[in-house]
Amino acid sequence: NSVTPRTIPSDSEIVATWERINSEEWRWVFGMLAAYGLRPHEVFTCKFDRYPRLRVSAGKTGARLVYPLLPEWPDLFGLKVRRCPDCTGPRNADLGHRVSRAFQRMAIDFPPYSLRHAYAVRGIGRISEAMMAKMQGHSVVVHCRIYQQWLTASDLDRAWKSLKP
Repeated sequence: NSVTPRTIPSDSEIVATWERINSEEWRWVFGMLAAYGLRPHEVFTCKFDRYPRLRVSAGKTGARLVYPLLPEWPDLFGLKVRRCPDCTGPRNADLGHRVSRAFQRMAIDFPPYSLRHAYAVRGIGRISEAMMAKMQGHSVVVHCRIYQQWLTASDLDRAWKSLKP
């Protein structure tokens, strides 16, 4: 199965975008999506069980634990204090649509799901595929099929440089 092509923002683009969001609530949502690679609707069903470890209590694939791949981001983005906007919807898709609409209103150059893809690519070469798949709530096969296609030359260079002699 092919995945719709998308622009994957760099870590510096993510931080710069977060800095220009005026709403504290939507800055928090953006930070959670960026730091933890959540599906947009999952930001409404998560909480820290041992900061910075996050527990997603409900979502497309059920409960799971997630860690930030950049340990400084939860503090940088001020995520410890929950500032979730008051959004409701009967289905996950409704909540995800509300997040997408907020990104559009704020003129963010990429959709919320691009932050999930950036998280997945960030993990390649840093953490095992099995652990990444577990934290993202899907199988290793799905993880590899979806996310490895977004690898760039700089991602491969980073992985190569991290090899131990």
